[in-house]
Amino acid sequence: MKKYLLSKAIIRLGISLLTLVFGMAVIGCNEEIINDDGFFILTNIPSEYNGKYAHITGYNQDITIIGAENINLEKETITMTRISHGTVRIPIWNIICGANSVNFEKYLVNDDLFVNFAIFNIPALELYVENNQLKIIWNYDYALETLRLDSVVFKNGNSKLNWNNVR
Repeated sequence: MKKYLLSKAIIRLGISLLTLVFGMAVIGCNEEIINDDGFFILTNIPSEYNGKYAHITGYNQDITIIGAENINLEKETITMTRISHGTVRIPIWNIICGANSVNFEKYLVNDDLFVNFAIFNIPALELYVENNQLKIIWNYDYALETLRLDSVVFKNGNSKLNWNNVR
């Protein structure tokens, strides 16, 4: 009887270990699916801008990008990213202008872009589509700071800069 209980316990332990290993493998696969590319990160932003909102646009001869937490064409708004602890991490979107539409896809390209960066004291900007082109209304009355960066290098859609080096 003891031998039977011992072998039953070993089988249960083996099944538990297999379940644990399989579960960890599945979790590992899920983590690989998460894409952490397509962000513009600016660090060492002066503390006076904490709690304010940041936005970027960028372009070169081939592509136009926009940085925003959310783009809602129906409500005609762009929700900007809040600056926290001297850092902002803005999701970047490639603007795709079609024959009858404007769409967005995550920006995941290696490129060198001209970038406009701005800090606002409001959380959203207005936008509209005209002649299949996206138009953003930058109200400079609400802009606290603007930067024009002539050459920002993106790798897999990511760029990380230090305020002290671009200011």
